[in-house]
Formats: sequence, C-alpha cells, structure tokens
Amino acid sequence: MEKACETLELCFSCKQVGDFTLSVVRNETEFEYLQLVDHVTGLSVDLLKQSTYGFQATGQEPDAHFSIRFKVTE
Repeated sequence: MEKACETLELCFSCKQVGDFTLSVVRNETEFEYLQLVDHVTGLSVDLLKQSTYGFQATGQEPDAHFSIRFKVTE
C-alpha cells in the first residue's frame, strides 16, 4: 500500500514589511515529493529542485502562510 503525502503547516509571523527567504536544508532523508505552498500568493515550489523561496511580507499575513507537502521515499 502506497503512503499518501503528509502536510505540515508552517506559521510565519512578522510585524514589519520586508523581503524574506525560506531555505530548506535537507538531512539524509530522501524525499519522493517535497513542495512548499504559499497560501497568500497561491504559488507552490518544488523544494527538490529549488531549495529557497523568496517572498515579501506586508506585516498583515495570516499565521498559516505556508505549508509543506511531502512524501518520504520508502
């Protein structure tokens, strides 16, 4: 039986305007699927191909700004 993708919600809280970068440093875990979803812009990024994601904060973002969808290789 194939394991489904898991979802991890990432909270981001910032009270000021600015440019930010999320970076992923992977340990020895092998992922079949690793995707960052930006709930504010609607963009999704394949973190297996692109390990950083730049975004602008306005100070008004919801706490549930991002989520990561992933599946570990078995």
